[in-house]
Amino acid sequence: MESNPPGYAPLVYFWIAHYSDGQCLPQFDPEDGHENLFGDIDQSKLIKFGYYPFTEELRKIAKAESRIDPTLRPIEILLSQGRRLIAIRRNAIIRFECHLCNSCGMLWRQRLQPEGDGLPISFRWHRDLIEVEGKERIFQFGICPRCGAHNALLCQKCGNHKNKYGRCFACGDAVSNGVCIKCGHKQPGPQTDFIYRCPTCGIDLPDRISLPTLERRITEYILGWQETIAGRNQKILIHIQEDGSMVIAAEPSKLLPIT
Repeated sequence: MESNPPGYAPLVYFWIAHYSDGQCLPQFDPEDGHENLFGDIDQSKLIKFGYYPFTEELRKIAKAESRIDPTLRPIEILLSQGRRLIAIRRNAIIRFECHLCNSCGMLWRQRLQPEGDGLPISFRWHRDLIEVEGKERIFQFGICPRCGAHNALLCQKCGNHKNKYGRCFACGDAVSNGVCIKCGHKQPGPQTDFIYRCPTCGIDLPDRISLPTLERRITEYILGWQETIAGRNQKILIHIQEDGSMVIAAEPSKLLPIT
């Protein structure tokens, strides 16, 4: 359980192994910052193990990417005879879709989107009622909570249904079926930079809101022990998040929140 590789979330906790003779082995040496390996721990003398938040002094010398959170507190477990240490660190990449306003730069998520990285939530929708194959359908688009911009399938000027085009590489005008309407230039490949044009008004109506996919990198710290009771292996695991929140899992019991 060494430092996170490049590209992962920075560490917020480091470990220290405490021995029965009063000595200890820290993950990062407080003198020169070099990293001790988890495999270097002498399990035969281990009586206590803990995760500790980084200090400013250690962050400067430790040869690992780390982050300081003054709200975190140490998390320790005592290892009596027969208890075997479990210490794991799990990395994950969470990808989520959000809304980006191309007019003012606001980034948010709509109510129906999964939670993501503390972004503000909007409950406002623009709705277009359109007849599709003889049936009316409602199409809804998120409204920017800052400037009120939104996408639409109907022209806001005349109410006609908009058509979708790409842009011409030669003159920048609208393209239909791979050919520029204005200059006749054939496009070399699939069109990805789309705009909308009202067939009645003849005006370009670009999307004001895009839906980028962002990602958040997180690290979970797991601390606990395993012991044999009445011939059965029992585990106690504490799942610790980067913000210090914890959940304890006692196999085969259910997860219980720690307050």
